[in-house]
Amino acid sequence: MAEINAEGLGQKTKYIFSSPPTVISVIFIFLFSSIIGMLFTEKIYEGILFGVISIAIPIYISIIFVYLIKKCMNIRYRMKTEIFLSSFLIFLSLILFIAISVFNWFVKLNIEEALLFSLASPIWLRHVYLSSIIETDEKKSIFLTIPYFLLLLIFLGIVMNMPIKNFILFSIFIAVSLTSSHIFLKAVDEPMHRLFGIGGLEFTRWMIEHYKEGTEYGKRRLEELFDHLGEMMRVEGKTISFWKKNGELYGVMNVNTAHPGPIGEVGGGNMPQKISRFIGCNNFIMPHGASIHDLNPVTTNEVKKLADKIASSLNGENVRVSKSIKVEGDVEVLAQRFGDYLLIAETSSKYGAEDIDPSVAFLLEEKIKNEGYGGLIFIDSHNNLPDKRDETLIYSLKYQSIEDSVLKAASLLKQASLFTPSVGIGKYKDIGIDEGVGPMGIISLVIDVGNQKTAYTVIDGNNMVKGVRNKIIEKLSEFVDNVEVMTTDNHYVNRTYGGSNPLGKKGDNNLIEGCIESVRNAIGDMQECDIKLSRFLTEIKVMGAGKPTQLLSVSEPHFHNLRGIAFLSILSMVSLDVILSLFL
Repeated sequence: MAEINAEGLGQKTKYIFSSPPTVISVIFIFLFSSIIGMLFTEKIYEGILFGVISIAIPIYISIIFVYLIKKCMNIRYRMKTEIFLSSFLIFLSLILFIAISVFNWFVKLNIEEALLFSLASPIWLRHVYLSSIIETDEKKSIFLTIPYFLLLLIFLGIVMNMPIKNFILFSIFIAVSLTSSHIFLKAVDEPMHRLFGIGGLEFTRWMIEHYKEGTEYGKRRLEELFDHLGEMMRVEGKTISFWKKNGELYGVMNVNTAHPGPIGEVGGGNMPQKISRFIGCNNFIMPHGASIHDLNPVTTNEVKKLADKIASSLNGENVRVSKSIKVEGDVEVLAQRFGDYLLIAETSSKYGAEDIDPSVAFLLEEKIKNEGYGGLIFIDSHNNLPDKRDETLIYSLKYQSIEDSVLKAASLLKQASLFTPSVGIGKYKDIGIDEGVGPMGIISLVIDVGNQKTAYTVIDGNNMVKGVRNKIIEKLSEFVDNVEVMTTDNHYVNRTYGGSNPLGKKGDNNLIEGCIESVRNAIGDMQECDIKLSRFLTEIKVMGAGKPTQLLSVSEPHFHNLRGIAFLSILSMVSLDVILSLFL
């Protein structure tokens, strides 16, 4: 059974952060340079003057050089990032120099060589970082790496009147650091490149661009990478459309087997809003169907293909609706007939559950067809975050519990009377990604059949913290007779620093109030509607069988091991620098 690690790639975004305001970085460059100068000269005013002239000024000039180089070479690189990076590197140099100064109390060292070593060593980090985030190859990023250190060498040489030996030593420190960083970058890039044809650096670069900057360009480049990995697969969907008596489209509920990922706005990410816009329907409801990460559309264009299919399926067969029932058990279902189709909203909220494989819904559909039904509309409510995220397959132990509940509901509704219902759709959007809710907000569909009101409340989010679903249902039960609260599984909401962002993680008061408001709005807008139902099959390009698991299985241990590789790389660089300084 495929397991999705909760500490997966998305959660690596907790290491992504925005640069501080430029003025703060500029001040820090001045401050850290002055402290290094005071430590070097052991005097306050002379030290500040030395630090500003020989360290801070060349760094400021290097920033101007980097700006000119990136303009000439047409490299996408933000100067706010460059200024912050420069301030961080001089901070590292300060830490190194303090450590060497403390060691110098016990063993007398050449303080000039110690200063040169402290200023040159961070070139390893600078080159690795620039090669990781800039849209260029490593050969070009070297042109943005060098000015910082070259100008430091020139100004230090002039101010300190350095002997030629120290010029050579500083140059050797730089060469060793660059060589070490190059080897490390190859270790980052090669494993994914060999297996998937895309480099680890390239993947990292556009992940950072998309998460940190939120640019359309970063999204497009990530989609190009996923498109390279993807394969064509079938996606099935069922569309229920609600029409006012004047013939105007009131709303649409679509349940399909595409998965609303992989990340952020990329591919199937934010799929509910994308499809809503593509088909031109504001009252668009897309609960999570039986679907897994293999079925993530690789590009927004593939989502548009799916939307076109949904749009063409709106004029389906006219159907009437039964009252709803709830079936309790290890797996709980809310069931309602739409013509000869059985709608099932399944929840494993007692125990928690991850995605349900489409094969589960396909098999259940065949079983209820044997009972005389025309088909199954299967909703995975995706409303209780499990401790261990296992997908449900047809040979999972959980499958039997799902089958028992679905077949029981099918039996109970087989002879149910059908009516033309009143329908209301209500929305609540005054809540956002900080609380785990995507752009579609909270939307509730309330169906009134024979004075029985059934609410399908769909939150545009990625699962719920345990217990939140029950709290919401308890409150909504004051307004309706039957209710299920579910999520779209929209991976858009994971575009936050930290990756995982389930509903209720940051409190549930606003969430509960939003659900109540959406149901109230739906009840306040009830009207008799004609209901049409249709099903479709389409082919779109998705991640492909096992690809997300393969990416995770390669990337997770690889990125974990890189910490050790980075440590060894830096250790070997420092050791070689020390050895060379002893012989020069």
